Amino acid sequence: MLTSFDALLFAVALLILGMGLARWSSRWLSGQEEIRKGSLAGLVGYLLGSGKILERPLQGFAHVLVFWGVVLPALAVIVSQFRLRLDAPLSSGVSLFLDLLGLAMFCALAFMLGRRWARRKESGPRRTAVPALTLLFIVVTGFLTEGTRLSIVATGFSWQSPVGSLFSTVLPSSPLLMQWMMRLHFLAVLVLIASMPFTFFRHLVAGSLNVYYKRTEPPGQLRSIALDRDYPGAKKVMDFTWKQLLDAEACVSCGRCEENCPAALAEKPLSPRKVIRSIQAQRRGSFALLEQSISNDEIWSCTTCMACVEHCPVFAEPVDKIMDIRRYRVMGEGALPAEAKATLRNLERYKDIYGRGVAHRTDWAFHRDVPGMMGKVEVLLWVGCSGAFHPRYQETARAM
Repeated sequence: MLTSFDALLFAVALLILGMGLARWSSRWLSGQEEIRKGSLAGLVGYLLGSGKILERPLQGFAHVLVFWGVVLPALAVIVSQFRLRLDAPLSSGVSLFLDLLGLAMFCALAFMLGRRWARRKESGPRRTAVPALTLLFIVVTGFLTEGTRLSIVATGFSWQSPVGSLFSTVLPSSPLLMQWMMRLHFLAVLVLIASMPFTFFRHLVAGSLNVYYKRTEPPGQLRSIALDRDYPGAKKVMDFTWKQLLDAEACVSCGRCEENCPAALAEKPLSPRKVIRSIQAQRRGSFALLEQSISNDEIWSCTTCMACVEHCPVFAEPVDKIMDIRRYRVMGEGALPAEAKATLRNLERYKDIYGRGVAHRTDWAFHRDVPGMMGKVEVLLWVGCSGAFHPRYQETARAM
């Protein structure tokens, strides 16, 4: 049971957590209005099934072990405060399970820290190392506490706590040492709770919220342009909606969007991860306008294939941010690639992208016995500009 002083420290940690989360949430709730309906069932199903996290088996399984290694012991501690009595076999089984879960969590954290050390030159892994080390410290002090306790009360190996029993063979039977280990373990947990809004651990909250508010519309469906604003699209970061800003907060820089982006794979100047990072940087005040970090070449390299959205483990949507940046630069500044300018000019003047004119739209069908539309039909082939004017696609249209 917690003492009164422990309860006071725990309350202070929760207060810091609440104040930090309130301050953090104000950063993305200050975005433009957007209506999103959340799905609690979708979030619970994602957490229980681990969602897209297991697309990378080793890293995904390590994250799953760490997640449940935090959640289940926390639930066990909460339940223990109510002094519920369990039957001896059930109590022993729970103790064994939690002990082995702690060992699995230790191995998962060691694996994750090893990967971060190998990738230590990247900004993402550096900022994730401290939370992982904090969790590792909590696991180790927990085992040391259990080992010291068993060295005092146990006379031999305890199958209920095999890892703790191994520690008990090398630890002295010292009640004072056990108290110190308990204090260190408890204080480390409090530090973890209080620091969550200020460290990489806040992605647990941001990612969960992003999954809760994930898109339910068909993939690729664009949001309507807000006509009540001074200009369309996004010129600066506060032109994004609160959900788009939450996307940036939820991003963990795992790189899956970049690994599956056809533009990035073709070595074009686009990285969906960099787009999200640029939004994060401007939100912190690193620069004033998005154009200072995201170039026209980058946004026009995007093919809107949605591969980045499909593979994101927290359902972030880089594409809709790229489209909003495009909207402003096209409709607000008139900044288009040369090819796009020619295409739009042809559409305006000739009603087709090749500049041939309406009079020549049916030339591809001359002397080909292609039937025209007569009254109502069940199936209609819409040839389009390419099928009507491009020599290569004309052959396809004729063959159909």
